[in-house]
Amino acid sequence: MQNQFKEVPATSQSLSRRRLILGVGTNDADYLTQTTVNNKKVMCPYYAKWRGMLSRCYSEINIEKYPSYSDCTVCEEWLLFSVFRQWMKEQEWKGKHLDKDILTQGNKVYSADTCIFVSCEVNLLLLDRGGDRGEFPQGVVYHKKTGKYQSQCKVNGKNKYLGLFNTTKDAHIEYKKAKYKEIKRVAMTVDGRLRDALLAYIITE
Repeated sequence: MQNQFKEVPATSQSLSRRRLILGVGTNDADYLTQTTVNNKKVMCPYYAKWRGMLSRCYSEINIEKYPSYSDCTVCEEWLLFSVFRQWMKEQEWKGKHLDKDILTQGNKVYSADTCIFVSCEVNLLLLDRGGDRGEFPQGVVYHKKTGKYQSQCKVNGKNKYLGLFNTTKDAHIEYKKAKYKEIKRVAMTVDGRLRDALLAYIITE
């Protein structure tokens, strides 16, 4: 529906009803950021990305669901919608995800210096499901039948079995070998800062 969005000038009445978004963000657009097309609500794509970013950092519901965002923030400049919108218009963003910690690993602040739009493949490539895997390192699960530790890694979007090991350490080492190989493969398909960041990426426990 995003491609059906058309900017409609905001009325003085609609502007007067605006409030801070999640207590921090200012929507200063001179147009309606959400309109109705064919009886369906359609949101400005720039506003949708901006609102989603604010939600990740400042929505109590989101933080409760994803605790890793509890200490994430948005830079002061981007709390003003028009500033974020102008930056986004200069990026290749269509069909991509806004990422804050690939260029600067471990980064917690959304800003023009730290963010980049990436494909779904890149976004999923470095996803760390710490909350799902529990006590084990990345790429390691307990194999109940054998009492050993299974190493596995997603390659081209599919789980690849890497073998069974006596320790989580050995299983994780095997995972890292496969993961670095996969990261390098993907890195060779992108350019510039993103390629450099992927090639320099360090896999954590």
